[in-house]
Amino acid sequence: MNLSPIRLFIGSSARNQVEERVLVYSIQRLTQRPLEVWSLLGDRGTVRRPDGSELPLPEAIRDRLGGATRFSTARYAIPHFCGYEGRAIYCDSDQILFTDLAELFDRDLGNAAVAAVPVTAAVSRRRYDRRHLAPLRQQNHASYLTSVMLLDCAQLRHWDPQAILAGLSVGDYSYTDLMFLGPQFCDRFGLKVQDLESGWNHLDVVQPDTKLLHFTDLETQPWRFAHHPAADLWEKLYLEAIASGALDRTTITAALREGGVCRRIALLPDWSGRRGRWLNRVWRSSSAVGQELRDASRDRLHRLKQQGKAIAQDFFGKKPSFSP
Repeated sequence: MNLSPIRLFIGSSARNQVEERVLVYSIQRLTQRPLEVWSLLGDRGTVRRPDGSELPLPEAIRDRLGGATRFSTARYAIPHFCGYEGRAIYCDSDQILFTDLAELFDRDLGNAAVAAVPVTAAVSRRRYDRRHLAPLRQQNHASYLTSVMLLDCAQLRHWDPQAILAGLSVGDYSYTDLMFLGPQFCDRFGLKVQDLESGWNHLDVVQPDTKLLHFTDLETQPWRFAHHPAADLWEKLYLEAIASGALDRTTITAALREGGVCRRIALLPDWSGRRGRWLNRVWRSSSAVGQELRDASRDRLHRLKQQGKAIAQDFFGKKPSFSP
């Protein structure tokens, strides 16, 4: 049996510590191999090593940290921290695993340096697909979900963080091209990407072939809101992680203070028995109804905007049928 460690890098921050620990727990319960966890802490501009010590992210990466997921560009420093040797897996913190991670880590990459799920194969809920994936598919070129990647660091010696961010600054490729491994970025660095099966990165959707569930919609994540359809799965792992000692109350309290979890989730460990389960169901059901109303309103507004554009195009785009 292969018992060599699996090297895992997680995009995270102070407010993401609860979801990160639930992810790690979901992996460890199914994986026999030792797990080396490196946390890319976007808010601190550091990487936390398996021994708990921290190293600064490369300066070029630190200069680009920001936004809702402040660790986004830090994933491109992974080969650098691995000394351009061996393999590594990258995951966002907002995920849970349903299979042995060794299945991905030991995958035959052939002559590819990276494996990721192509956008054309991505499975997601309708709202997220319409907002984020449909525009990428319309570009008619290959792009990939970089929120789960297998990296052969020995083949990524050209992934120098300073060179990558410099190329972005001078316009060799766009930020979208960088974050979705688009053709301009891949051509610039001679990168070959292998297609992963979509089940390795299902976006807010659980199906029979789901290996990894990614709670990617920031407005429905079950530790911050109460209406995600897969909330039961995450809450079960959350409570198991607490019971096993993988997640402590101090971390939960700190995440609540940072806005990383909602008050309901912070209180959930104390809601034992039938009354607590009933209260949680009521809270989640009322939130789900509210979200459905908001989604319906947004869908209607989107349709009205599209109809307005079509009417404007029809009215202003036609040439006069007469001569003055």
